[in-house]
Amino acid sequence: MEQATMLKQIINFNKTIFNNAFNAMTMLQEQMEKMANMSPMGQGIWMMPGEGRKFVDEYVKVYQKGCRDFKKAVEENFKKAEEFFAEPVKEKENVTKNTTEKKPAPKNAAEKENVTKK
Repeated sequence: MEQATMLKQIINFNKTIFNNAFNAMTMLQEQMEKMANMSPMGQGIWMMPGEGRKFVDEYVKVYQKGCRDFKKAVEENFKKAEEFFAEPVKEKENVTKNTTEKKPAPKNAAEKENVTKK
C-alpha cells in the first residue's frame, strides 16, 4: 500500500474519531443542560438569584460558542492536512506519468545507431 493512501486513511480515521467524540460530548452536554433546567435549582426554586441565573446562561452560551469554534478549527486543520498530503500524490502521479511516456522511435538507420551507441 502506498504511503499517501495510508496517510489519507489515517487522516480520515482520526477525523471520524474526532467527529464521533465531539458529537458524544455535545449530546452529553445538552442532556446535562436539560437535566439542570428541569431540576429545582434550574427552575429558580432554590437559592439561585437572578444574577446567578444570568451568569449560568451566559456561561452556557460562551461554552457552546467555544465548542463550535473548536470544531470549526479542527475541521479546517483536517482539510489543510488532506491538502498537504494530496500534493505529494499529485507530484508522484506526474513523475510516474512522465517516466512511463514512450519516446518516439528513431526514424532512420542513423538514428537507430545513435540510440544503440548511447
